[in-house]
Formats: sequence, structure tokens, C-alpha cells
Amino acid sequence: MEEYRYLWAPVVIFIAGFFLLRIAGKRAVANMSSFDLFVVAAMGASLGGFITVPGNLSKTLIGVLVLVLTYLGWSYLMLNNKMRVVLKNKPSILVHKGHISETGMREARITVTELLGHLRIKGYNSLADVEFAIMEEAGEISVIPKASVRPIQPGDLDLQVPPVLRQVPVFIDGEWIEDNLKVLGSSKNDVIMKLQAQGVLAAKIKELTLVTLDEQGTLWYDAADKKPNGQKPPKQYDSGEQATTGVPTEASKQATEKN
Repeated sequence: MEEYRYLWAPVVIFIAGFFLLRIAGKRAVANMSSFDLFVVAAMGASLGGFITVPGNLSKTLIGVLVLVLTYLGWSYLMLNNKMRVVLKNKPSILVHKGHISETGMREARITVTELLGHLRIKGYNSLADVEFAIMEEAGEISVIPKASVRPIQPGDLDLQVPPVLRQVPVFIDGEWIEDNLKVLGSSKNDVIMKLQAQGVLAAKIKELTLVTLDEQGTLWYDAADKKPNGQKPPKQYDSGEQATTGVPTEASKQATEKN
């Protein structure tokens, strides 16, 4: 069994890592803080070490499970406002009313060049257009523009805009999503009738890629791409020259004229 360790150990570690990350929650892999990154790296090192270094699998999994549970306990402590002040980094103001805050820059340990780069990524080329720039707890920089340069909102023009209705998928790649149908108070038969009203034959419904409904019952669908009979799907470019210049070659022109 030990000689086949390199075959079964990666599979076991993959499955264990998958479920342990599910236990740790979405926060452990999305918008990671330095602490979240440390926990995920520690999990990877502990699980990965078992693949290359002989050891007890149960002890390895128990050790990583204890690490995950400790992480969850720490995360719950963060929900307490008093503990949060002690354990969590506070946001740092980098730009205040168009002026760089040297105090905030020192706290965040970020240079002016890096700050300007982040502002350009957000779409602001001048500090004069920025009301506030703040480094958040997770390390991301949020930018609040000045009122004079922010996009015009419907409220600025006293316009009444209808609310955006959520498009809920009820059919994806040939499979019905029963839970979403129940949430919307709809059924398969109701959706099929609406599809037929839009000209979709019952036999063709399984070929649809996506069907969505909103809260008002409005239906939208997307059909799969049609494949030409006996023909290969067209390519975007037929040569390196055309890919570079975007101009069809003589061979492609002749082929097009023949067709």
C-alpha cells in the first residue's frame, strides 16, 4: 500500500482539503486578509506535507481540522466589536479631500507611486478628483470621488427608475433547478408554456443553455449555438498573418468566394 502512496495520497488530500475549506467558509478564500492567507497556507503546508513525507493520515487530518476550528473561533471573536478593535486592523485614510494623508500612508505602509497606481486602476488620473481613498481592513483600496466628477445618478435629475428585477436561473444545460422554481412560485409546466409562447418547441427545450425568470414572471432564454451540418465551425483567423493584421489572406478570400 505504501508504494502506491503517490497515487492515493493526493486524492485523499484533495478531498479532505475541499471539505475543510467548505467548513472554513467563503471568507477564507475570498478577499483574504493577511490572517486568512496565513491559515490557508498553513492548511496547504500540512496537507501537502503528507503527500511527500510518510506520516499518519488521521493525525494530519485532525491537526488541520483543529486549525480550521481555531480559525472559525477566531472569526467569531471578530464579530464582537470590543474584540474586533483589538484583533483587527483599522481602515487607513490615504487621501482626504484631494490631499494625501502622510499619517495614513505610514500606517498602511504604501508609497505614493503605489497609491497613484491604485487610483488609476479605479479610473482616477488626478488626486483632485478624489474625495477619499481608504485602505480597508482586507487590504483593498476603496475610492470615493468628489461630487463634481462622479457619474450622474437618476436621483440628480429627479427621475423615477424602476427597481432592477433579479433574474433567477430555472433551467441550465438541460437540467431544471427545482429550488429556484419553488422560490419564484412557478413550475416546469408554467415555464414550458411561456417558452412555447415564444416559439420554442417542447422537443427543443432540452437544447437550451439557460432559462431565467424574474419576480414578475418575465422569461428569458438562451439557445445553444447551431452547428452547421457536415461543416467544421468557422475559425476566427486562418493564418498567423491574418491574426496579426486582421486582414483576410488571398486563400481565405478565394474560399469565401467559392462558398
